[in-house]
Amino acid sequence: MVAESGPGRILRVQADGRAEKVAEGLQGPEGIAMGPSGDLYVAEARAGRISRVRPDGSRQTVAEGLNSPRATAFDAYGHLFVAEAGTGRILRFTGDF
Repeated sequence: MVAESGPGRILRVQADGRAEKVAEGLQGPEGIAMGPSGDLYVAEARAGRISRVRPDGSRQTVAEGLNSPRATAFDAYGHLFVAEAGTGRILRFTGDF
């Protein structure tokens, strides 16, 4: 997966180099992580939020009011971690991901 911040989209790059659009219309996508359920989680830096992108392309906001979120990752327990560039903090979210 590749996040393109300028055009606001996520691409899946195939082994042969072809790129397939997964999501578009995002506001400064930076960090992406695959969640435990198989959904994609995207840090939208300009919007200050984390969005869940389902396999069908639908989106849901799971966290907002963040200060320039950049990186996302899940641990072995299914907790979502988000790095905020604006504050230098690492945030942990628990829930049904």
